[in-house]
Amino acid sequence: MINDFTPAQIRTKLQNSADKVPGMGGNNHTEKYGYGRLNAHQALIEALCLPVYFEDQIVFSDKTISRCHTVVRNVTVYGGHGWWLPPATLTINSEITRIQDNVTVQDGAKLIINADNVRIDKNFEAELGSELVINPN
Repeated sequence: MINDFTPAQIRTKLQNSADKVPGMGGNNHTEKYGYGRLNAHQALIEALCLPVYFEDQIVFSDKTISRCHTVVRNVTVYGGHGWWLPPATLTINSEITRIQDNVTVQDGAKLIINADNVRIDKNFEAELGSELVINPN
């Protein structure tokens, strides 16, 4: 797996997995900090396509998860019931997405999965008025 990467691909994985530091001002790259602080753990997760767990969350605002392999469990995507918060959208960009257990997309909320391999196990609920979109990569 790792032996199949070119030097340019390894460089890109290290750059994309770097932790952004406050001095970067929200930029992806700066002259002073480069791509940020090296996060070798995250680079290996991406290179090996190890699962990243997104669990025990209530998504109140739009959120995007971009990982090679994402497992979602015990998550509610908030539907905006009330005047103070609009409905949320959870977008997952990954090669493999597994909706494992107790995932609810409330009325008005949206779950977008961009993945070639999607598996929905048990206790998944898309309430009436919610939206589920699955796009192959």
